[in-house]
Amino acid sequence: MSLNHGRHFLTCAFALALFCCALPAALGIEVEEVISNVEKSEKALGGMTAKFKVRSEKSGELISEGDWGREGGKEFVREKQYMKDPEKGLRSQDCVVTYDGQKVRTYWPETRRGSVTAFQGQLDAFAGPARLLGYSLSPHGPRSLAGILRGTQKIEIISTESDVEGYTCIEMNCDIPSYALGAGAPARAAGGSGDSKNAGNSASGAPHAAEAPHVPVVSHVKIWIDAARDWRIVRTEWYSDPDRRRLSNALEHVRLEKIGDIWLPVSGAMRSYHLEAVPLDGYTFEQLKAMPEEEATKHVRFETVPTDPEARIITVESWGVGKDLDEALFTIIFPQGTDVWDEFAGKSVHMWPETQSP
Repeated sequence: MSLNHGRHFLTCAFALALFCCALPAALGIEVEEVISNVEKSEKALGGMTAKFKVRSEKSGELISEGDWGREGGKEFVREKQYMKDPEKGLRSQDCVVTYDGQKVRTYWPETRRGSVTAFQGQLDAFAGPARLLGYSLSPHGPRSLAGILRGTQKIEIISTESDVEGYTCIEMNCDIPSYALGAGAPARAAGGSGDSKNAGNSASGAPHAAEAPHVPVVSHVKIWIDAARDWRIVRTEWYSDPDRRRLSNALEHVRLEKIGDIWLPVSGAMRSYHLEAVPLDGYTFEQLKAMPEEEATKHVRFETVPTDPEARIITVESWGVGKDLDEALFTIIFPQGTDVWDEFAGKSVHMWPETQSP
């Protein structure tokens, strides 16, 4: 290589390095700056509580209602869940879920069943305020948006000026580590039917999932955050593929309101999606099935459509911010007569008068 060629190579390499380093700055913000601002915004909330309702988008029928609260990474939800019974009509059941930073406790009073597990997804079963705030992005991560983002495998800022229903947002692609259960099938849900004596085993006799290794998987997510409104989430999309072509779930139509001096979400919709094949060029599905797969795919278009036309509409009726919450809210003392599956001990416990609540 001649001296001139060497100088040209070094100049190009230096320019390329400058260009690559300048990419985040060109967008106007670094990933760490986003996370730090989200963290400051969350800390400013302190202890917080909310009263919420979840309704069907189509029928307007009530799915659940209750109280939710959080402080310092601890969380609770107490809700009444509604369901239609073919024989008895509309019926309801109560459910209490608490998280003390280590253990998730669930209690179903009607069936006198409970559980103590590490799985935090129980807190999001019926889509309450936690979903609007982004705390449900990882069922095994910290219960804060900043904590989840810090533990994210990969974050890519796509735009700082994405418009989402009138909100100007930072758009990010995030690969969020989660976990898939190992070979052992989990015991039945605490409120479901089944023999509590066999709660530690699957139907096949395999060990409970807590005894099997957790297999790490990644959730491919797109997040839109409004920096001008206290760094709140405005939209979230979950994809089943790393290229983010197959949309599976979305938090959409989030509405933010200023409550005192703080912006908070007051409503949003959870909806599931799937890809649906649409025949092209006048072909029918029957004709396409008879073709070789490679040829058939040339005559099909895939569209993302809602799996269920009835989205779940989450509405927060009131927020309480900056509170000192009672520690008792974040745990459950299981009453006498309750059958409790304790994942940490690997066994089911019946609550007798002398039994210590797990």
